[in-house]
Amino acid sequence: IASIDGTSVSLQTDDGWTRTIVVTDAVALTKGGQTIALSDLAVGDEVRISQTRNDDGTYTVDGLAVVVPSAHGTVSDVTASGFKVTDRDGSVWTITVNGDTTYEYGAGDGSLADVTNGSSVVVLGESAGDNALTALTVRVAPDGARGTVTSKTADTIVITQRDGTSLTIHVDADTTYRV
Repeated sequence: IASIDGTSVSLQTDDGWTRTIVVTDAVALTKGGQTIALSDLAVGDEVRISQTRNDDGTYTVDGLAVVVPSAHGTVSDVTASGFKVTDRDGSVWTITVNGDTTYEYGAGDGSLADVTNGSSVVVLGESAGDNALTALTVRVAPDGARGTVTSKTADTIVITQRDGTSLTIHVDADTTYRV
């Protein structure tokens, strides 16, 4: 963000691209996955824009997302105030959570109870020092399995996974299926 004048927000990139947009109620503003107000934007914020192409070929900006630091990986050492995340390169991040932290589990809402040792997460937050974040949003990936269906009953589906092992999945009336 190069400047803010009322509801006009001027954007610019390092290579010289510029654009000024008017932020209306139709423009979703977020930071770390949480909804924010126009007054929460600041000159110097790095943002991502989302836009829709109109029938006449022009574009309408429908979202600005303030880019924040993130950590992706496997959870360990869960406590009521945070947890550790180990990413692919072995780096360990210390994550602090608080009453303002929001949680997502798969496509729905979640809670700190969904953050368990061994779970896979993406944490969006504010830097709290070297490899440390205060979490704004924690996205927990639900358990999943992939394979070929080999048998099924009214309450189970058996699949053969890529490694050749069989897995029995229990289903009920609340199970959602996607093909």
